[in-house]
Amino acid sequence: MVKRVNSICIALLLLLCGATGAADWSLVVNDMRFMREEEKLARDVYATLYDYLSNQEVTLKIFDKIASSEQKHMNAMKKLLVQYGIPDSAVEGGQGIYPLSCRDAECLFNNTDLAALYTRLITDGKGDVLDAFLVGAYIEELDMTDLQEAIDNAAGYPDIQEVYEHLLCGSANHLRAFARNIELTGTSYLDATEDYLTDIRPTINDPDYESYMAALEAVLTDQMEICGKGDGKGPRGKERGPKGPKGPGG
Repeated sequence: MVKRVNSICIALLLLLCGATGAADWSLVVNDMRFMREEEKLARDVYATLYDYLSNQEVTLKIFDKIASSEQKHMNAMKKLLVQYGIPDSAVEGGQGIYPLSCRDAECLFNNTDLAALYTRLITDGKGDVLDAFLVGAYIEELDMTDLQEAIDNAAGYPDIQEVYEHLLCGSANHLRAFARNIELTGTSYLDATEDYLTDIRPTINDPDYESYMAALEAVLTDQMEICGKGDGKGPRGKERGPKGPKGPGG
C-alpha cells in the first residue's frame, strides 16, 4: 500500500502530529513486515544498478553508498520484528548482507507487489544514468510516503515510530542526493521526474496536489541531516488501494 508523508509538519496539516488513540495492532504488524521488505527492495535495486553500471564502466558511488544505508534500514526493521516476536518478512533473512546480498533475478520477495515493482525498477534503471537516478527518486519518494503512514498507524507505540522517523530522515537525505545528481544532468528535479513518478504523486486536479508539491519542495531545499533524532518528515502521496505499491503498467 503506497502510503503518505509530510515534509515539515508545519506546512501542511497532512501529517498527523501528536496523533492519539490506540493503534490497530494487526495494521502495525503488517506495516512492520511491509517496511522490512520495502527497505530490502531499495537495497537490492541500488546494489543491482551499482553493479550493472560498473560493468558498463560507469561507476556511481551514490548507489553503493545508499545501498549500504538501506542495509542499515533493513537491520533496524529486523530488530523491531525480533523485539515484538514477529517472523521476518524478508525472504531467507534478506538474502545476504550488503555488499554480499542478492542481485538481479536472484532477489526474492514475499510481497508480490514489491516483487513486481522490483522487476520493473531494475529494468527501468538499466536504460542510462538518468534512468538510474529516476529510479532512485521513485524509491525514495515512495519510501517516504509509506513510512509516514506507518508512523501514523503506530500511534501509541513511540519506539516503533522513532525507528520509522529515523528511516524517514535517511530517505530524505537519499532523495536530496538523487535530486542533485539528476540536476547535474541538466534538467530540474521536478521536470525530470514529472512523468516517471505519476503513480506516487497526487495529480494536478487532486486536492492534495499543492500540499504535496510544497512539502516535496521543502524536503528538497532542506539541508542534509544527521539522522537518529526522530525528526524526519516528507510529502504525502496518492491514496492507494490494498497493501502494496502499484506494480508494472502504472
